[in-house]
Amino acid sequence: MKELYVYYRIDPADAATALPQVERMFNGLRHGHAGLHARLLRRAQPEENQETWMEVYTYPGGITPDLQAAIDAATRDTPGARIGTRHQEVFEPVDPRGSH
Repeated sequence: MKELYVYYRIDPADAATALPQVERMFNGLRHGHAGLHARLLRRAQPEENQETWMEVYTYPGGITPDLQAAIDAATRDTPGARIGTRHQEVFEPVDPRGSH
């Protein structure tokens, strides 16, 4: 089951404004895609003057290319105070038998 991870940097001074933006975005995505689970993580050891935030998306049956495109379209400009770009990566569980 594929999961989507999206990370970006943000100035800690902008976190109070950015967090509600991300929460509204998550709520809109959940409303449009029943069963989508979205959560926000923050790097435990922030760099000076910036934090790394990571959005994690899971969906029953996995993140499909169509769902990934929908998430990308809905999240492209959020949060507004982001430093740089959003980076997306898709991961899947490792099969202990060595097959995909």
